[in-house]
Amino acid sequence: MLTGRKVRLRHIRGNTELAPLASDVNYDAGYQEFRRLPRPAKVMPGDHLVSECVYNSTGRMAITLGGLTIREEKCLAVTLYWPKANLSLCYSLPSLPTVLHSLGIEELYP
Repeated sequence: MLTGRKVRLRHIRGNTELAPLASDVNYDAGYQEFRRLPRPAKVMPGDHLVSECVYNSTGRMAITLGGLTIREEKCLAVTLYWPKANLSLCYSLPSLPTVLHSLGIEELYP
Protein backbone atom coordinates (compact mmCIF):
# COMPACT_ATOMS: atom_id res chain seq x y z
CA MET A 1 0.00 0.00 0.00
CA LEU A 2 2.74 2.45 1.00
CA THR A 3 0.63 5.61 1.04
CA GLY A 4 2.14 7.02 4.25
CA ARG A 5 3.84 10.41 3.79
CA LYS A 6 4.24 11.98 7.25
CA VAL A 7 4.19 10.81 10.86
CA ARG A 8 4.24 12.77 14.10
CA LEU A 9 4.13 11.67 17.75
CA ARG A 10 1.99 14.24 19.55
CA HIS A 11 2.27 14.83 23.31
CA ILE A 12 -0.81 16.09 25.15
CA ARG A 13 -0.93 17.02 28.83
CA GLY A 14 -4.34 17.98 30.17
CA ASN A 15 -5.79 20.51 27.74
CA THR A 16 -2.38 21.57 26.40
CA GLU A 17 -0.54 20.12 23.44
CA LEU A 18 3.20 20.15 24.01
CA ALA A 19 5.85 20.04 21.29
CA PRO A 20 5.79 16.78 19.30
CA LEU A 21 8.16 14.12 20.63
CA ALA A 22 9.04 13.07 17.08
CA SER A 23 8.18 14.17 13.56
CA ASP A 24 9.03 12.90 10.08
CA VAL A 25 7.68 14.96 7.18
CA ASN A 26 9.31 12.63 4.61
CA TYR A 27 8.16 9.24 5.92
CA ASP A 28 9.27 6.21 3.90
CA ALA A 29 8.01 2.77 5.01
CA GLY A 30 11.05 1.19 3.35
CA TYR A 31 13.47 3.21 5.49
CA GLN A 32 12.75 2.78 9.16
CA GLU A 33 15.29 3.62 11.78
CA PHE A 34 15.68 4.25 15.49
CA ARG A 35 15.93 7.94 16.26
CA ARG A 36 17.26 9.06 19.59
CA LEU A 37 15.63 12.17 21.03
CA PRO A 38 18.00 15.14 21.49
CA ARG A 39 17.06 15.12 25.20
CA PRO A 40 14.88 12.81 27.30
CA ALA A 41 11.17 13.62 27.23
CA LYS A 42 9.22 13.68 30.45
CA VAL A 43 5.88 11.91 30.06
CA MET A 44 3.70 12.21 33.14
CA PRO A 45 0.84 10.00 34.34
CA GLY A 46 -2.30 11.14 32.51
CA ASP A 47 -0.40 12.40 29.45
CA HIS A 48 -1.52 11.18 26.03
CA LEU A 49 0.77 10.18 23.16
CA VAL A 50 -0.94 10.22 19.77
CA SER A 51 0.54 8.90 16.51
CA GLU A 52 -0.67 11.13 13.69
CA CYS A 53 -0.08 10.09 10.09
CA VAL A 54 -0.71 11.71 6.72
CA TYR A 55 -1.44 9.48 3.73
CA ASN A 56 -1.75 10.11 0.00
CA SER A 57 -4.11 7.72 -1.77
CA THR A 58 -5.18 9.99 -4.64
CA GLY A 59 -4.40 7.30 -7.24
CA ARG A 60 -6.56 4.68 -5.53
CA MET A 61 -9.97 3.49 -6.62
CA ALA A 62 -10.73 1.41 -3.50
CA ILE A 63 -10.72 2.07 0.24
CA THR A 64 -7.42 1.57 2.06
CA LEU A 65 -7.73 -0.42 5.26
CA GLY A 66 -5.41 -0.20 8.24
CA GLY A 67 -3.52 -3.14 9.68
CA LEU A 68 -0.07 -4.51 10.36
CA THR A 69 0.87 -6.13 7.03
CA ILE A 70 2.36 -4.58 3.87
CA ARG A 71 -1.07 -4.99 2.17
CA GLU A 72 -2.57 -2.61 4.72
CA GLU A 73 -1.55 0.79 6.02
CA LYS A 74 -0.15 1.30 9.48
CA CYS A 75 0.65 4.30 11.62
CA LEU A 76 3.17 3.43 14.29
CA ALA A 77 5.44 5.25 16.65
CA VAL A 78 7.44 2.82 18.77
CA THR A 79 8.73 4.31 21.99
CA LEU A 80 11.13 3.14 24.66
CA TYR A 81 10.62 4.38 28.19
CA TRP A 82 12.11 4.11 31.66
CA PRO A 83 11.40 3.38 34.45
CA LYS A 84 8.97 0.52 34.03
CA ALA A 85 5.35 1.66 34.22
CA ASN A 86 2.01 0.03 33.58
CA LEU A 87 0.30 1.38 30.48
CA SER A 88 -3.38 2.14 30.96
CA LEU A 89 -4.63 2.12 27.34
CA CYS A 90 -3.13 1.54 23.94
CA TYR A 91 -5.39 1.89 20.90
CA SER A 92 -3.98 0.79 17.58
CA LEU A 93 -6.78 -0.47 15.35
CA PRO A 94 -10.20 1.20 15.29
CA SER A 95 -13.18 -1.13 14.95
CA LEU A 96 -14.87 -1.45 11.58
CA PRO A 97 -18.06 0.25 12.86
CA THR A 98 -15.94 3.21 14.03
CA VAL A 99 -14.30 3.55 10.61
CA LEU A 100 -17.60 3.24 8.76
CA HIS A 101 -19.26 5.82 11.00
CA SER A 102 -16.39 8.28 10.51
CA LEU A 103 -16.80 7.92 6.74
CA GLY A 104 -20.56 8.39 6.92
CA ILE A 105 -21.26 4.83 5.73
CA GLU A 106 -24.49 3.45 7.18
CA GLU A 107 -24.70 0.05 5.44
CA LEU A 108 -22.41 -2.33 3.56
CA TYR A 109 -23.68 -4.50 0.76
CA PRO A 110 -21.83 -7.64 -0.44
